[in-house]
Amino acid sequence: NDYKILAPFIDEIKAGIGQAKWHRSVFFVGDVKQSIYAFRGSFSSLFENVSKDFYHDNLQFNHRSAPL
Repeated sequence: NDYKILAPFIDEIKAGIGQAKWHRSVFFVGDVKQSIYAFRGSFSSLFENVSKDFYHDNLQFNHRSAPL
């Protein structure tokens, strides 16, 4: 499964490995309400578990659906 493949990289990012030499950041976007890969065996709970250790910033406005 994809999570098992990515788990070591996720752990490395969360631990801050590599920041001793350079300032690094990570940016990722996800919306469990729009999870479309359940048919492939994915679980939105995995995204929620990984993301709980990161800062969350929610959008107040969705300009994609705003009137013109």
